[in-house]
Amino acid sequence: MAGIYARSENESDPMTFAILTTDAKDVMRPVHDRMPVILPLGREKGWLPAGGVPYFNPFPAKLTEMHSKKDAAEMRGIVT
Repeated sequence: MAGIYARSENESDPMTFAILTTDAKDVMRPVHDRMPVILPLGREKGWLPAGGVPYFNPFPAKLTEMHSKKDAAEMRGIVT
């Protein structure tokens, strides 16, 4: 997922962050009209160059899957 964060000059202040979102893919649209921006592997460090935000190419819909919260937990071996 793509996100941004900032640290205050005062170390006792909390760090702030935001997750960037985009229009939902067809598979996600029944749940919500937005979804996180998904970065391709290998783009984690260079997606936000100095001087501007690039255009985000949509993540391929064929690689997007939706699972229920229970199914996702079971896939990770978490007993609910």
